[in-house]
Amino acid sequence: MAASKVQVNTRKWEFSNLGKKAKPQGYGCWAFEIGGEVKFYRGQYSECKAQAQKDAAELGIAQITLLP
Repeated sequence: MAASKVQVNTRKWEFSNLGKKAKPQGYGCWAFEIGGEVKFYRGQYSECKAQAQKDAAELGIAQITLLP
């Protein structure tokens, strides 16, 4: 599976940041749920998301979740 095919669900993160009306962006420590496990990535959101998608694709997982 190609990493670009892995969908990223950001609803939990967006709900926890509801007052800010923000989309995930910038530098930080980002937590993704990948196949029932939580994995942490540090860096720019776009780079961390791409790495998480790659990791999920290698495991054959079609959807991951960005955690608050």
